[in-house]
Amino acid sequence: MNKIFDQLNNVLKGRVIEGAPLAKYSKLQIGGLGEYVFEAANQNEIGKAKQISNMLGLDYKLIKMHDDVLIMDEGLKGLIIIDKTEPVSQIELNKSKIFFKDIVVDDVLKGELKAKGFNTDEGVKNDLLDLSYVLKEIEMTDKIIGGIKLIVNSEVELENIGNATANDVMILISYIKQRIRDRYNLQLIENIKILND
Repeated sequence: MNKIFDQLNNVLKGRVIEGAPLAKYSKLQIGGLGEYVFEAANQNEIGKAKQISNMLGLDYKLIKMHDDVLIMDEGLKGLIIIDKTEPVSQIELNKSKIFFKDIVVDDVLKGELKAKGFNTDEGVKNDLLDLSYVLKEIEMTDKIIGGIKLIVNSEVELENIGNATANDVMILISYIKQRIRDRYNLQLIENIKILND
């Protein structure tokens, strides 16, 4: 008998699931199991879930339904509150934009990039580095690692082409960063919410 599970379900009206898969809550459809998972339909339910977690001394994490998050394969401990308060419409599952923090290109960096053969007229837009252009220049279009594919068009996306893991995503991000660092001496910083324990 699991006292925590019983107490959670008592307050949250029997809607807590123990050991539930979290992949269905992320755009890339990747992620391990949540120790306790509760789908909250409104802000009041989110508040109750946070309150009971605090009363039980149980960690909680709040995930917006189909958000751009990377849930690690090992899963998450504590109460995982799925925020279903906003309607989810027209979301293309299995795909997610790849996010790196913007790199501002000043005159000094522009000169350094030109010296390395980089076409700053095409690769810099509004004083920001155009990641899709850079990835095309280093021949990283349609790169596949494990079950994750890098798609480079006007935007840069990741696609789960089947059985992708969070580790596949991390390896691909690391590979992209290394290739860009080696070629242009630029350090990309990922801007993705990674959920793990």
